[in-house]
Parts: sequence; structure tokens; C-alpha cells
Amino acid sequence: NMDDLVREALDDDVPTGPAAAAGLETRERSTSVDLSAPDDASLRISITAQYAKDGVIFYTVETNTTLSIFSKQHLSVGRKLEDFAWLHERLSENAELAGSIIPHLPVSLTRDGEKQAASALLSNGDVTRLKEDLKIRAAQLERFLRRIVQIPKLRSDPNLGAFLEYEELQPRKSPGWFSSTSAVSTKNDTDAEFEKMRQQNANYLKCVSSSLASFGKLNKAERVVADVLGDMPAALTALATADTKSAEWARIAKAYGVALVASKDATNKHAAAIDLILGDILTDYTGLCGAVTAMHNRRLTLLQQWIDAKSTFAKAEAKAAKNPSKADDVKLLQTAVADSQQAFQAASSLASVEVVRSRNARVTDFRHALTKLAETEARAAREEASMLRGVLADLRAGSMA
Repeated sequence: NMDDLVREALDDDVPTGPAAAAGLETRERSTSVDLSAPDDASLRISITAQYAKDGVIFYTVETNTTLSIFSKQHLSVGRKLEDFAWLHERLSENAELAGSIIPHLPVSLTRDGEKQAASALLSNGDVTRLKEDLKIRAAQLERFLRRIVQIPKLRSDPNLGAFLEYEELQPRKSPGWFSSTSAVSTKNDTDAEFEKMRQQNANYLKCVSSSLASFGKLNKAERVVADVLGDMPAALTALATADTKSAEWARIAKAYGVALVASKDATNKHAAAIDLILGDILTDYTGLCGAVTAMHNRRLTLLQQWIDAKSTFAKAEAKAAKNPSKADDVKLLQTAVADSQQAFQAASSLASVEVVRSRNARVTDFRHALTKLAETEARAAREEASMLRGVLADLRAGSMA
């Protein structure tokens, strides 16, 4: 039974998996995902647990709030993956939020995909990997929610309130005209600043992709080095054993073998830390670039709506000149032109602010990630140095401790 197997995986509190290998703490959720975003005491959100029901994995979303728009100060609901997709879609489809950078969904798996992935791990007996995957996914979804509530216009959206408070959500709508992140024509956009923003985002995405590839190569190289370091103690022992009359040689080989094992462990920890900390944030930045692109596309869609409204108005005005009975239609279309213009200008103003906010947040996030990586490296280096001092003392003393 999948429900029981998932429950077994989540009930095991022993630190295991990649986070433990990197020297990172593993508590209720994986600390490999940065959850250090500024917190607002009036609305605090966390994902506190996961559970399986009828073969579907749910995430318990806990909310503590002092805001009067909620019926209670403490809220708790169970949410599956498509519920998070529901929230993202509803925010993206709100024309009043067209200029906002809607935080991207960190999880591409569908409910069936998640079930298949969990089943595959369980069938292979890899409960440890399933446990770590679920923790990381919960942390990523929590980060998604925290980013939403950091943006005033998003946190006041009624769809967020429904997501946090009500057990049942309205069925998802069919995809609307804001749901697509595909390319939208920029030929009618004469704003040079926005063209510059779009180009900067495209260039940044290329840099992120290049950095991911570079860190991937570093990670792979370090693991190769760790494997070699792991083979060397046996090689030294074999060398010492060949010289059967030299007990001192065997002692020295054994002592330095301890140092090689320490170096191997430190190298593996560094490789795991790079993968979990830098790999996570750079992958997250890839999604962020997509969110910025979606914001630009929504703004361009509103621009096209304004252009179309003006075109329709001009045609109606020409017809009314020949047929005065059509004058009321012209007035309605004139109002539509004004409304679409206002919507486009509001989205443009908000987008300008959002791009700056997003850039500043990105710098803060990366500073935190590098600080976390440096702290992990320093801790590993201290552990290795302590081990090496003991080996050095053994070598100098002429006898094993």
C-alpha cells in the first residue's frame, strides 16, 4: 500500500540522504532549500508535514495570521500539487496583477507524475531517497508561498486567501489568454526601457544556464577526486605489505590512509553542498527568469488589447459617421479603449517596480546562498584539519595513538 509506505518514509527522523552527506541539518524539511526570506508577523506560512491519502501526496499548509480577512488566526489545510498549480494559474490570470512577477512554481511534476516517481523509488526499496525528495519538494513549495505573501498586491488577492483557508477550491478554469508564457510580438512596444529589461532577462538566463553547467562540471570532478582518494589507502597498504620486513612502513601507510579518508569525506561534502545549495538557487533562478518573461508577455498582451480596441473604435467611428444610429456603440468602444489603455499603463508602472524588486531580492538570496556554502566549507575544513593534526601527531610520534 503506497499510503503506508510513504508514511513509513516520512516517519523516519534519522538524518540521511544528500543533505546529511553535505553536512547540512535535516529536520522536518530539507534545509538545502533557502527559506530565509523576510518574514511578516501578520501572515506566516509554513508546510509542516506531508501525508498520503488514496495514493496522493498531500502537503499540510499552516498559516498564522492577524489579518482580519481570515476567519481564524490559525489555519491548516491539506494541499496536493495541482492545488499549488491552481493558485499560480489564478494569480497569473488576474489582469490587475499583469505587471507583477508571479513567483514560479518550483515543481513540474503532476499528481500522477509524483505518484509514479514515489512508486518507482519505493519499488526499488529507496525509502531514504523518497524521504529526501519529499522534504525538498515541501521546502520548495513553502518558498513559493512565502514569496507570494512578500508581494503586497499578491498577498491581498482573494485566491490566496481561499488557498490558505478553505478545504475545497473552485475548479481550475480552462487556460486563459494570460496563461501562456510563449513569445509575444514586441513590434508594437516602443518603450526602450522595457526592451532593455527583456534583453537583460534573456542574457541573465544564459548566464544562469552557463553557471549551472560549470558547477555541474565541478561537482562531477570533485566526486571523481573523492573516488580516487578512497582508492589510495588500499594502494598504500598494498605497497607497505609488499615490503614485509618494514613494520614502520605499514604503520606510516595506515596513518596516512586515515588522512586520505578524511580528504575523501571533505571532498564529498563539498560536492554535495554545491549540488544542494548552489544547484538549488541557480535552478530556482532559471524559474525566476521564466516568471519575468511571463510578466513581460502579460504586459505585451495588454498592449495588443489596447491596440485592438483602438482599431475597433476607429472602424465603428467611421461607420457611425455614415449611420448616426451607431453613436451609442461608439461611446461604449471609446470606454473600452480608455479601460484597456489604463490597464496597460498600470501594468507597465507595476512591472518597472517589480523588476527592480526582483533584482534586489535575487542579490540578497545569492549572498545568503554563498554565505551558507562558505559556512559549510569552513565546517568541513575544520573537521578535516582536526583529523590531519591527529594523523600528523601519529606520524611524528613514531607510534599509533
